[in-house]
Amino acid sequence: MDRHSSDLISAPYIEQGQGEPLMLISGYSMTKEDWGGVFDALAENFRVIAFDNRGVGGFEPAGAAFSIADMAADTIRLMDELNIEKAHIMGISMGGLIAQTLCIEYPERVIKAVLGCTTHGGREAVPGDKTAMQALASSADPSKPRDDVIQALLPYFFHDNSTAPLAEAIDVFLETYLRDIPRAGLQGQLGALSVFNSKPRLAEIGCPVLVITGTEDAIIPPENSDRLAAAIHRAELVKIENTGHLFLLEKPQQVVSEVVKFINA
Repeated sequence: MDRHSSDLISAPYIEQGQGEPLMLISGYSMTKEDWGGVFDALAENFRVIAFDNRGVGGFEPAGAAFSIADMAADTIRLMDELNIEKAHIMGISMGGLIAQTLCIEYPERVIKAVLGCTTHGGREAVPGDKTAMQALASSADPSKPRDDVIQALLPYFFHDNSTAPLAEAIDVFLETYLRDIPRAGLQGQLGALSVFNSKPRLAEIGCPVLVITGTEDAIIPPENSDRLAAAIHRAELVKIENTGHLFLLEKPQQVVSEVVKFINA
């Protein structure tokens, strides 16, 4: 099935593949195009839908402020408009916060969930490297040139960029990352994720969950994944060795294998 895209509904999306639906929920500052080869590889097994969250890509928020709960509701709205009653979900980074909210607030709509490089938030979360977090926050500053922001973030996004295949994947990622994204939208996303805290409600998550992360993630340290997996009853934990925050782009084949194995189990 060819890739299909639409901007006709509130959350612009791209869709590919057949089978059980899998919603890909992007992280902070990422658009639907930033999933790289993982999108195509997962679409060999599932009906995969990736979409823009509020504030990025083709989805500009109606108001100045919005929350993670608002973005979870956006996901449900998209599922409704695509006539998807229940789906698997995979959220990375901020998308993992949205995925947790979906599991808690809309359990009847989630079959299985993948939580990638994410956290429950709140004061008990393990904070990221101070310099890494400053670099991430700078992406929302309109005075910071895009190229400067990217150069500051690359060492934290990718742990080892020495291999030719990864260098090519990074080049593809950089073609779209932070391009033509309103900084006001990123400020809205930062505001939403900064106040998130699901820890008191993690025990309510009843669906099977795969918690997956990179061992060298300095933005959301892997200890956060340990805590998520320990607090969610039906969770399993996988750590991808020698990868940074964007572990799924560093070792896409391994990540896809783990996700497919988990969903098909």
